[in-house]
Amino acid sequence: MAELVAGAFLSSSLQVACERLASRELLDFFHGRKLEDGSLTKLRVVLLSVNQVIEDAEETQYQNHNVKQWLDELRDEVFKAEDLIDEIATEALRQKLDVESQTVTGKNIESRIENVLENLEYLKQNEIPGLRQDPPAGTPQGVNRKGPHRLPTTSLIDESNVYGRDVDREKIIEILLSHNMNENNQRQRHVDVIAIVGMGGLGKTTLARLVFDDKNMKDQFEKRAWICISESFDHIQATKAILKELDCPPIDLSDNFDDIQQKLKEKLMGKKFFLVLDDVWNENHQIWEVFRAPFNHVALGSKIIVTTRSKRVAEVMHSTHVYDLKPLQHDDCWNLFAKYAFNDQHHVADQNLVEIGEDIVKKCGGLPLAIKSMGCLLYTKSPQDWEKILKSNFWDLSEDDSNIIPSLRLSYHYLPSNHKRCFAYCSIFPKDYNIDKNVLIQLWMAEGLLHSSNETRE
Repeated sequence: MAELVAGAFLSSSLQVACERLASRELLDFFHGRKLEDGSLTKLRVVLLSVNQVIEDAEETQYQNHNVKQWLDELRDEVFKAEDLIDEIATEALRQKLDVESQTVTGKNIESRIENVLENLEYLKQNEIPGLRQDPPAGTPQGVNRKGPHRLPTTSLIDESNVYGRDVDREKIIEILLSHNMNENNQRQRHVDVIAIVGMGGLGKTTLARLVFDDKNMKDQFEKRAWICISESFDHIQATKAILKELDCPPIDLSDNFDDIQQKLKEKLMGKKFFLVLDDVWNENHQIWEVFRAPFNHVALGSKIIVTTRSKRVAEVMHSTHVYDLKPLQHDDCWNLFAKYAFNDQHHVADQNLVEIGEDIVKKCGGLPLAIKSMGCLLYTKSPQDWEKILKSNFWDLSEDDSNIIPSLRLSYHYLPSNHKRCFAYCSIFPKDYNIDKNVLIQLWMAEGLLHSSNETRE
């Protein structure tokens, strides 16, 4: 993931730097200092020429170590250029506010630009042979081709967007509504644990959400809670999160873990409880035993669903049932892909695109997340881009190389560069962090990641 984030900042930094080098503010600053703006033009030309090979280099780096090393060195120089441009822009603004303030001398600016130019030109002259210098097929990077209007997504699950999971849902619900599977050992455990196990992108969370929102489940359980766990199983935070889901009063800062567990125990005492622990990675038996202590006091028939990639996790949590989630069947895969790639209009779509789409779907291996990401990506792409994506080397990369599904890497790689940078910025937040949209937009603005068009300043 770090390589993807770094690549995003490189390609988008080049675009932003080129735009700023041609800005009126920088040109006015140079003219006001009676400096030659030719160095700005040279720097912009070099950055543009480097940008022509970036897309291919970012794709080739995973097969060629020399390309990766060249990209790393190029990245350092581009970031130096960006820092220098930031400094010049800051000085230009300072000069507007205070004419007497001139903290950066003209000679210093020119010498530093020349130094960056020299290093970039050296890297450009010594680029790895075989990298394409022609513009990518289809829409140029950073430019959106207008397509049909698409409705915004929502955090709620729309069942019409879920394919091939009806049987899985029915089986899980049947298990959940059955009597406890360990009735002969009621003193030891009043709650059954059902683990939904499968690789990333298979739809474990989606299936759990379908079950959680099912009307029968809402009617059968007095208390319900959904908690996302992720890599770090913080048993204290997880317990607090359950209390919050159960509409308990806010936790007092003076409360220790025992106080918090006592509150949860009192809230659940004798109640039939349904809990979903989504995306669990914890393989520490002791942490689980400490965390689950309040659940020993719930009513018989209470259930816990765990979604995880690891069967070891299911064992640690003493799962009474392990449900191995399988990839989607081909027909379901195609229907899901067509919904996003053709807006459900594949019967009237270009037959050549349909054939390419069939081949791309096969490469997704029955993973709903991969299929959906490919459909969304291809929806606004040209026929040339479809062909290019089908033949991309990214499909040959193992998920083990970076823990990223090839289709997700592809969908990220083909984002417009300005979108890449905004997306990559989100990597500063912890996994499963609840990001406030308005705050995020303000942060993007503060970092200079958003640029308005000539027509509007919104």
